[in-house]
Amino acid sequence: MSAETTAKSQYNSLPAGKVYTEDPLSQPIWFNLMVYILQTKSSAESPLTATEIENELVQIIPFQKQARRLTDIILDIKDIENVYDTISAVYGGKLIVLDGKPKKYYFEPFINPSDLNMIKGSIISDKYLSDKEKDYLTSVEDLLCPVQAGRELTKASNLERPVSIDKTNPYQVSNWFYSIQTIFEAIKKGYQLELTYGEYSLDRTRIPIKPKLKVKNAESPYIINPYALLWNNGHQYLIATANDYENPSHYRIDRIKKAVFHKTQDKNGNLVPEKRNPIPGSLKLFYKNNEFDADRYASIFPLMIAASDSQNFLTDVVLECPVSSLSVIIDYFGHKVKIHPSERVAEINGRSISFCKIELKRVCRESILMFCLQQQTSVFSPFPRIVALAPKELVDDIKTKLKETLAYYESL
Repeated sequence: MSAETTAKSQYNSLPAGKVYTEDPLSQPIWFNLMVYILQTKSSAESPLTATEIENELVQIIPFQKQARRLTDIILDIKDIENVYDTISAVYGGKLIVLDGKPKKYYFEPFINPSDLNMIKGSIISDKYLSDKEKDYLTSVEDLLCPVQAGRELTKASNLERPVSIDKTNPYQVSNWFYSIQTIFEAIKKGYQLELTYGEYSLDRTRIPIKPKLKVKNAESPYIINPYALLWNNGHQYLIATANDYENPSHYRIDRIKKAVFHKTQDKNGNLVPEKRNPIPGSLKLFYKNNEFDADRYASIFPLMIAASDSQNFLTDVVLECPVSSLSVIIDYFGHKVKIHPSERVAEINGRSISFCKIELKRVCRESILMFCLQQQTSVFSPFPRIVALAPKELVDDIKTKLKETLAYYESL
């Protein structure tokens, strides 16, 4: 319940139609109302004077101003400093006093509406949360930031906590949120992680048979050096290296069953998180000013297939693409690809199809091979399709794989 609702509930118990010459409310309630007014009516661009605050107060609780100069008593700078921690904890922000004649005041929230919208958008767009979980989490967010959310606390849509959010329930995919906090912290602070990872197998105890995520390394967790998180093709991946290898590995976040800091003993015998290895050469080209360039990384590993060694990269790859399929190229390789015009034009069912050429400076060989094969086998992609023009070794690989596939199906 908001400060305004609390004050009105007290005021409604008082005789109606009366203008009070004495305080009808206690000082803490007046203070709550003033903070509420500053929360909802003021900003850094539009601060309020004491007179303007009192005018707003009169709209809520009628009183004779001369009976008490409330703002002179409560909005004193010293009083604000004395209760600053309380304001921060209760209201989620701070009161700012601007010197001048007259003094002006405004409320500065720790979370502003654009922050709230970004957090809420992240929750709603997450593919791993159920609708009930999304409804609950966005309602909790409104509860924590009611003014920024633009609603009363009592109007939060659903505060019934779903059982699936309980950490003790091991069958909900969304439980990986407990691990991702550890992963994010390890990346931020530069710690090694111990990962317990899963792979799918058949659960024959259920009818019909369904896939089941089974832990594959419970007895010997992977010890890895985490560097970045990346969304690609609808999944989130952890990019990391093992201690003995420089090339990165990719771990699907929804298959990580458990992630904890890898700890070793210090000289005093205390267990402390082990520092991860420095950023390896294979990843340095993706960093600029200590920021990881996720788009560039995804353009080199479009299907998130990791290269097995330093030789499994191709340079100066050229693809020919119908202009109508350019969105596919952008989805996989990002906006920074080099696009060149092509003179080729094809006639399909009386319709003229124009083309362009795409240049990829460096890309994982396995990833680009699989991408090109997918483009040739898509039943929803009428000819002409995206094809590889160079280098020759990539074109030869595609031909060989297509021939092998054809031979296999003819043998069935």
